[in-house]
Amino acid sequence: MPKQIVPLTNKACQKLKYNLKEKKKNYLRDGHGLYLEALPTGRKVWRYEYRLGKKKSRITKPQDYGTPGGELSEARLWREQQSQLVKQELHPYQQAKLAQARQAAIQQNTFKKVADEWLAHHKSSWSPRHYQKAEGIVRRVLRPSLDDLAISDVGTAEVLAAIRVPEKAGKFETAHKAREFMSQIAKRAIVLQLIAVDPTYPIRGAEGLKPTQSKNRPHLTKPKEVAKLLRKIDLYESRNPSVIYALKILPLVFTRPGELRCAVWGEFDLDGARWDIPAERMKSDREHVVPLSSQVIELLRELSLCTHNSADALLFPSASDKSKPISDATLSKALRTMGYAGRQVPHGFRHTASTLLSAQQKFSPDAIEMQLSHGHKDRIRGVYNKWEYLPERAQMMQFWGDYLQTLKIRRPTPAG
Repeated sequence: MPKQIVPLTNKACQKLKYNLKEKKKNYLRDGHGLYLEALPTGRKVWRYEYRLGKKKSRITKPQDYGTPGGELSEARLWREQQSQLVKQELHPYQQAKLAQARQAAIQQNTFKKVADEWLAHHKSSWSPRHYQKAEGIVRRVLRPSLDDLAISDVGTAEVLAAIRVPEKAGKFETAHKAREFMSQIAKRAIVLQLIAVDPTYPIRGAEGLKPTQSKNRPHLTKPKEVAKLLRKIDLYESRNPSVIYALKILPLVFTRPGELRCAVWGEFDLDGARWDIPAERMKSDREHVVPLSSQVIELLRELSLCTHNSADALLFPSASDKSKPISDATLSKALRTMGYAGRQVPHGFRHTASTLLSAQQKFSPDAIEMQLSHGHKDRIRGVYNKWEYLPERAQMMQFWGDYLQTLKIRRPTPAG
């Protein structure tokens, strides 16, 4: 009858000491293959004996008794894990070696290496504009403190410390974008089986970062003041036709100034009364359609007479370099010259149009938002479609052109 083994106690483990004369006393068995061995160095190590086929083997627990993870209860859990491997006919020793190799590989996969791989993975599918934005924010915000860390060591605390740098500087949008890009890098690492969880998850929402603060750029909203500005624009003189026509067209199309300044003739279909802005020039990275009013088409036809109008030619080339568009600063300076410093900026025409069109209550808020290329705030409503609300938007843009033309030639009524 085999000798019955009494389970160990913590007290017995504590009392165990290396015995030079009676080496049998250097072992304390807990049963089912687990025992504690005292070594001449003073260490007390856990070992697990097992048999696969005819061969008897043993494996040592990485944590000694008396160190964190080396407690009796932890040793018993470890024994059960090894026992499960043996039942699957897997050698615990070999599995431990594989685990060590995997851990070493993980340590070699630094944040820098994974971030570089993530950028390379998406480069062909992203627009150049989006790639530059992602690479820039990762380089300025995340890399300084995270680059040399193993991706597995990048936790919530490390991410939060990095993104709070721009947050403390008042750059809230940059901080939020950095968190978003860190989350994408983490998800890529999960796909590569380098980590198991996204460290940014706990810092999403209001409990993580301060909300972004929208910038309300200077703009006019009173019809009488808008009318006066439009008349001043009509009288504005410049040696460069690009400046004159950009100032006249921007209030009518109310795109972002950069989207208009960098436009090329190939994007316009004057007979079809539409302007297709490619995704790479949009802030949203999505193609956008601008229906053209008769007022805009007339101005474009005039402009085509005083500039090159090949498909790849800029509508508004700089006077000093025809291969480059006029700058936003040029348009801003023109408005300041007209006396609108601090009252109206090029981007402000978007706010002006949004405010006055909403006040008319003739068009749906969704159509106005879509024309502003804000897209759907509620993603459940579907994927962005450049054709969405297009018939209503075409009517709205013609109404807007007529409305601004009327403002210039007659005094507005109290109703607008």
